[in-house]
Amino acid sequence: MKTMFVLGIGLLSVVLVPAITSRTEAATPPAYVRAACTGDAKRLCAAVIRNTPKRQACMRKHHEELSADCKAAIAKWRGKGGKEGGGAPAKKD
Repeated sequence: MKTMFVLGIGLLSVVLVPAITSRTEAATPPAYVRAACTGDAKRLCAAVIRNTPKRQACMRKHHEELSADCKAAIAKWRGKGGKEGGGAPAKKD
């Protein structure tokens, strides 16, 4: 019985660890997004800059205040080809 429990836990870890890791890696913005948005993050979210989940929530909260370059980089990363909201051009500041 104890052996079955240990095997079950081992199997779960083999299945869950890669799934969790791939989600985390997929949520990490590429270098071009980080480069375009670093100034905005420092300006708008300085208080939570080192806390990734809070920083990401802060950036979402302040989406309308992001620079045009940051918005374009995020749109490109999200597969919108540099456009926001169903194909509408990115808002220029």
